[in-house]
Amino acid sequence: MAAEVHQMQDVVSAQERKQLIVEADRQTQAIMRLEVYKRLGYSAVAAGALLIYWQTSLNAASWFLPAGIGLVVISGLVSIALTVGISRAKKNVRAILAAAGIDLDAVPLSGSHKESKLARAVTWASSKAESYAARREDIKRQ
Repeated sequence: MAAEVHQMQDVVSAQERKQLIVEADRQTQAIMRLEVYKRLGYSAVAAGALLIYWQTSLNAASWFLPAGIGLVVISGLVSIALTVGISRAKKNVRAILAAAGIDLDAVPLSGSHKESKLARAVTWASSKAESYAARREDIKRQ
């Protein structure tokens, strides 16, 4: 893959490369929005299952069963379609970036000079948890 990227890099001009990167960014933002709808679909599946459970186990209103089944089927199909679409869209973004000369496999997940906000937050939370646990141990010993 790396050899193909280097060959493509010579062919693409700087302006075309910038356009490809902008397009990949736009598609990534669209993928993130689709991920939200996919999570909503999963939530609707869970809500439908809850309606089915209420009707079958707790003898709730009679309309809970058909509503739950309908909700599970429709939201399940929507979630499956979104999952397939998102996976194909991610492959498309990879192809666009490869055409721009960017190999995602070669890009490090965390920067060597700067950590991402998430990584810093995880490190901070971990250190706080360790200090809290150490204080609890000291209190128990006394």
